Amino acid sequence: FRLSGVSFAAPEANEKFIDQDAADIAKMLSETVGGFRADAPPVKSIFFVRQPEATWVKRNLLKGMEHETVPGGIRVWIDTAAVFMVAGFVVRLGEAAKPESKELAEHVERMASAALANAKAYQSESQD
Repeated sequence: FRLSGVSFAAPEANEKFIDQDAADIAKMLSETVGGFRADAPPVKSIFFVRQPEATWVKRNLLKGMEHETVPGGIRVWIDTAAVFMVAGFVVRLGEAAKPESKELAEHVERMASAALANAKAYQSESQD
């Protein structure tokens, strides 16, 4: 869950404190994207962004994403269990971005197909 909407928190008197190793916490945080993490092993998500969009994208990458300049744009990668969050980022870039890893491509296809189906359904309903 996310803490962004929490305005007050207090420990319950009957709840036991569970100590966690700082290295385990750091590892978990490194595998999150935008505050989200799936309960799965991290995988490398890679995508390409063409120019001129790459100029904006490299200044607005999500935390943990790295990039390199390649001919025609940038290649971006991150090791994360939250591949669905990376896929959302890629989908929002439209035709400017192309997934270059299997798991990411599958998530992008699923998201984009669902969005397209919903748009087509709306158009059909609005014509009736």
